Amino acid sequence: MHHDDGDDTADEKARNILNGEGYEAEVFQVRYCVLEDREGALLECIESTAAEMKEPVIEVHVLTAEPDRRVPVQIVTRSMLNR
Repeated sequence: MHHDDGDDTADEKARNILNGEGYEAEVFQVRYCVLEDREGALLECIESTAAEMKEPVIEVHVLTAEPDRRVPVQIVTRSMLNR
């Protein structure tokens, strides 16, 4: 994941630890959305990412809902995997 503040140090350290333990790990940029609990929120996130990136979304990772019932989601397009 790429952090908005530009500090990817923790991600790189985690990747290095995993690689050192024999796992194949990489760091990729993803789009992060926090969805309101309403119909159509996920589709809006997917469509806006596809429009901005000018390519289809290929992966959607839905995370555990927050206490306020908002749901974090990670969105991935092919070009994000090639950066």
